[in-house]
Amino acid sequence: MKIARLALLSFVGLLVLACADKKTARITGPTFGEYNVWVGNMRDTHPRDTIVTIEQAARDIKLGVMFEQTVAGTKDVDEAFYKKVSGLNLDEFLLLGIQTRITRLETLRNQYQELADSQAKVHTKPGDEESATYLAHRIEDNRVRLDKANQDLAEAKAQLAKLKAPSK
Repeated sequence: MKIARLALLSFVGLLVLACADKKTARITGPTFGEYNVWVGNMRDTHPRDTIVTIEQAARDIKLGVMFEQTVAGTKDVDEAFYKKVSGLNLDEFLLLGIQTRITRLETLRNQYQELADSQAKVHTKPGDEESATYLAHRIEDNRVRLDKANQDLAEAKAQLAKLKAPSK
């Protein structure tokens, strides 16, 4: 009985170590293959919601690369992405993803706010109902985008706070 319990505890200990190793495992290099090996390891050892979060972080990082406008084309974006994530572990990868999303959303929100400020100064000629209607629609469209950007930004900042919070 003691031997069976010891064997079970040893097995559980190895599983915990294996999972810890998978969490601290780093993307070993800036290539598609190395990134895919890392993602495969994450899929083998983490629940579905973590995988969804990894996929979202990857999208955010790639969007950030495109948003920087330093590269063009899928191949160049992918290469810049792999270089950016090379050497990161899971926590660092997720943190980079959310920080990149926040930067992008803050920029968009600021652009929408600038547009709203400038639209507020525009006036149409008295009696020009067509232009007034068009301007009102443009202002409303931008307000919806600004509200959405503020909501997305608040959600991203909450996710960042959750990522930075110490694990229990």
